Amino acid sequence: MRARVAITAITLFSAVAGCSLLVDFTDAPDADTTFDASFDASSPDADSFSDGETLADAGDGAVDPCIGKPDGYNYNPADTYARCCDAGATRTVTDEQCGTCGIKCNTAKGQKCTLAGPHYYCRGCKLDSECWSGCCSLEFGTGLCAASVCTTGACDPALCKGGTRCVTPGDASNYCSYN
Repeated sequence: MRARVAITAITLFSAVAGCSLLVDFTDAPDADTTFDASFDASSPDADSFSDGETLADAGDGAVDPCIGKPDGYNYNPADTYARCCDAGATRTVTDEQCGTCGIKCNTAKGQKCTLAGPHYYCRGCKLDSECWSGCCSLEFGTGLCAASVCTTGACDPALCKGGTRCVTPGDASNYCSYN
């Protein structure tokens, strides 16, 4: 009798509290039928890569998102520097790929890829001949290789390859950009 009173009390409390004691037990489907084939292993996590690390270097077994993609393809829209270069995923913030694919800093002359103003530039040039572009701009800092005709300071669109365009920001040296 005591158990019946306890169950009645719980039932009454549940009804007042708006709860139900009804529980529905159903069998889970077989494990083979719940496999989710829509998982996309090729979606890289930009935060997991350091500045010059490529997806292949990460060693996590993920499929390279650059297979079949052209140079400059942005494989992670949340990161403007996450680009496919030379058929591999990388961030264009390195001495080998500085700002865009194919811009290589002259490390033998002490250049480093650094952020200056709105963009990454090869910094550290002293002479025009040391730059990938043939123009060492001293106007906005200490020797930035610029996408410019050095004699006029004009943007040189011929220097910008692979779907990039020449940008004249006004407060920094000219550069090539995908955006």
